[in-house]
Amino acid sequence: QQDEAFPTCETEVIEADVAELGVKTSKPKAHPLAQFSLLGHAQEVEKQTVEQKPVLGEVALLGQATVWYAAPNTGKTLIALSLLIQSIQRKVIDPAKVFYINVDDSGSGLLQKLRLADEFGFHMLAEGYRDFQAENFLGCLIELIEADEASGVIVILDTVKRFTNLMDKTMSSKFTKVIRRFVVKGGTVLGLAHTNKRVGQDGKPVYGGTSDVLDDIDCGYTLAAIAQGPDATHKVIEYCCIKRRGNVANTAAYT
Repeated sequence: QQDEAFPTCETEVIEADVAELGVKTSKPKAHPLAQFSLLGHAQEVEKQTVEQKPVLGEVALLGQATVWYAAPNTGKTLIALSLLIQSIQRKVIDPAKVFYINVDDSGSGLLQKLRLADEFGFHMLAEGYRDFQAENFLGCLIELIEADEASGVIVILDTVKRFTNLMDKTMSSKFTKVIRRFVVKGGTVLGLAHTNKRVGQDGKPVYGGTSDVLDDIDCGYTLAAIAQGPDATHKVIEYCCIKRRGNVANTAAYT
């Protein structure tokens, strides 16, 4: 029997319209944590990170949040200004990126510090001037964070109690949450705060407020005057570290 040749036919593939058939298709979902992963983003983080070098003597590092606790009139403001000016003079920091927020001072005290700011080129902010209010502070930090402009900015808060309620755990945690975001993006914060009226069993000062601020910051110090003789013409302030991250001094003293 002779094989018959089969004619060649054209072929057309027609796909079914899934939508018209009502068939549901599932797309692979992104992992809920993987979508936030920084894997492969090291260069992006590096751009925001600053070198953790001493910025205020040996008791505060660039790129960290630090709080100094001291009783009123101990000298924490004076020392902060002195160490700040020394760092500016040594060109360790850019004064144009320093913001000293003074919300715990008299008019004459503000004027005296403002003259120092004018001389050395750092910013001074105070309530009642140029519409600044302490309650606007966290909003300003969030703007810097979201605009990726926090890196290298140094903020000194005098005093911390004007920006949050140190006795309220919830408010303190909300405050330090924003501070942490700011520091992670390369910002630096020094907060000046008060100690309790009573000293601890070891005779040393005890930080004021709940533990939330100290728990959430990088470094903390208590400050106290060292006893001097009756003829002393100066005061020596001892710093004792109560929380430490990085290469800061365990103890230090300033005259």
